[in-house]
Amino acid sequence: MSIEAEELWTEGNTDVLGEYYTDDFVPHGPDSGDYDLDAYEAYVDRYHTAFPDAEVEVHETMLDGDKTAATFTYRGTREGEFVAMEPNGSSFAVDGISMARIEDGKFAEIWRNVDSVEMLAQIGAIDLPASRGDRSARVARSGDAHSRRRSYSRIRPVTSGVTGCRPPGRCGNPPVADANGGADR
Repeated sequence: MSIEAEELWTEGNTDVLGEYYTDDFVPHGPDSGDYDLDAYEAYVDRYHTAFPDAEVEVHETMLDGDKTAATFTYRGTREGEFVAMEPNGSSFAVDGISMARIEDGKFAEIWRNVDSVEMLAQIGAIDLPASRGDRSARVARSGDAHSRRRSYSRIRPVTSGVTGCRPPGRCGNPPVADANGGADR
């Protein structure tokens, strides 16, 4: 994931899509939409145009069978139009997490999420409610995005074949029937 992040998201080199992604690649996430590979290329281009100095710093990665996961920090400066707003030179640094399914050595699906609300607040696109406090107070309490990544160290790999919620009773989801017809949380 770190090589893909460097070439695609930091350098904006969409020529690597065919090298790292299957032809029927499916992205998942809050702003991923229903993209095929060509639409995903345009999505990456929009971000790189708005944030030409964008950088993805991968912190930790895991691999389990055909699944891989990574934690990262995404940072950049708004030097192009973004969410219908003119550039203002504001910078952001937000944490993210990504999980992917690998097929024949390429990404077939990716679930990726960053703290989009924090990113929009940092670049001046939205104002956060007073209950969240001002940005300088939040940063002083929590440090920069890089120092907050330590909280991801508690993430444990999920083993294949696990269904439902682990540990039992912790997530409040309804029971899921297991292969033997019993209920599993």
